[in-house]
Amino acid sequence: MKKFPFLILTIFLSVNFGFAQTVTKSVDFNTYTSASDNDLANWFSGGNGLSQITSNGISGGCLATPDSINWGNDEANYCFKYKGGDLANNATSICFKYDTALTSIPSYARCAAIWLKPYADFNHYIVTSVSHDKKIEILTYSWSNNPYPLVALVHGNWYQLKLELTYSAADTIHIHSEVNDLGASGTATPTLVAQSNGAINDAVFFADSAVQISVSGTHKGGALYLDNFSYSGQKSNDSCTYTVPNIVNELSEEYFIFSEDQNQIQLTNTSSKMKVEIINLEGKIIDAKIVNGYFSFSTLQLAPGIYFVKATSSKGNFVKQFALIK
Repeated sequence: MKKFPFLILTIFLSVNFGFAQTVTKSVDFNTYTSASDNDLANWFSGGNGLSQITSNGISGGCLATPDSINWGNDEANYCFKYKGGDLANNATSICFKYDTALTSIPSYARCAAIWLKPYADFNHYIVTSVSHDKKIEILTYSWSNNPYPLVALVHGNWYQLKLELTYSAADTIHIHSEVNDLGASGTATPTLVAQSNGAINDAVFFADSAVQISVSGTHKGGALYLDNFSYSGQKSNDSCTYTVPNIVNELSEEYFIFSEDQNQIQLTNTSSKMKVEIINLEGKIIDAKIVNGYFSFSTLQLAPGIYFVKATSSKGNFVKQFALIK
């Protein structure tokens, strides 16, 4: 059977429109089509040594961690960025499965870490991590929470590492880090096991409009896997790469007829019944139906943006992009 290539739709949204959008996003690392088309590849860049696998996670897939990393350089960078300042609070979290047998001595081998780095100057970072010796760390260019609080970690359990920032006057940034126990399955009600707080004055970080968010983890730090990344706060620009499979073959144009107007799209299959899906730019299926040759969909219910109609039939398959401007 002939294989067909992928159509890569790459959208770079790097314009700051003078306002920020409050969003909550999560990546569960369950979506895996190929080594180049999965949650890690589509939502992150970098992450040297991290690889997405299809099992062993909290709800399916997860990230396998490397033995060690180059501390401060090998993080996986999320494609969305925070807008700094006093517009809103923000929170980032990553889960890790702890394996005490993996831990080793090197101080750079953190179990799991979350980095926030302002675009204007990455040296004004804020990072929290669980160290190889089971301590919760908060490090900035000007302050740390030393002596670091101990974290009671249980072998085989899942944990959530969370970093939260709040802003106040005079360029003050309040930092809160915590570790929650999620049990052996990773689905238990989160139980707080350690936390730490502090504050810094940083005009560069406070005013930055594109704070990079990154995560990492290592075997030598004790993290067997990473899973369930979460982001909440004021979104600024992004550098996301969205991948949509092109499953259109040379027969499809003969069997599919697509049309659209201001309020509706239509798709006709001249040969057989078909399964039709409406998919947004994040890969979420908005609507799905099996129809006997004809499909129509009102776009009045959709927010402005880019969408795809995907059809599968016995005679061929079809993907078409359409945009809504309201």
